[in-house]
Amino acid sequence: MTATHIPSDAGFSDSVLSSQQTFRHVLTAMSHPGQAAGPLSMVSSPKSMNPTVAALCLTLCDEDAPIWLAGSLSCEAVRLYLSFHTGAPFTQRAGDASFAVTDDLVGLDFSTLNVGTTSYPDRSTTVIAQVDSLSGGPSVVLSGPGVNGERPCELPTLPPSFLIDWMERRHLFPCGIDLLFAAPTGVLALPRTVSIQEA
Repeated sequence: MTATHIPSDAGFSDSVLSSQQTFRHVLTAMSHPGQAAGPLSMVSSPKSMNPTVAALCLTLCDEDAPIWLAGSLSCEAVRLYLSFHTGAPFTQRAGDASFAVTDDLVGLDFSTLNVGTTSYPDRSTTVIAQVDSLSGGPSVVLSGPGVNGERPCELPTLPPSFLIDWMERRHLFPCGIDLLFAAPTGVLALPRTVSIQEA
């Protein structure tokens, strides 16, 4: 990458400390589905990408983790930024991606994503969904690992078919898709293990 193509967005001010803090927030969110974690470390990012999505990508993505971009995040500025800061390659096929990064859940066909295999369930796609808020969508009740009994919560705004699609995929376990909602205030996770029912 030539000097003329180096992104002006600086990324983490302290890459080691910020990555560690961000990773701890991700672990907390995955361990406690439906509970927000954060805010994440402050990071400079392209205009179309909120700082939480940027922090997640800079922490989780690397040269061995192909990224699929969709929505307004599928732009040259974001590609240059992620390529420069993570070294991750990009793919045009959602099914080949380790991370699907999008702000368009309505346009995301979950059936095209990689759910992994019974031998390698960790090779599935993780969805990083940029949202304006970690609430404002359907009121649901979560159950499963990481939830003591049942946990009522309000999810971000979702496509009408999301809950049905999610429950239809649960039989695939240990395969499946993990979902990270990323808002400016923090991150909220729906790991593949969680069961979701309408409240």
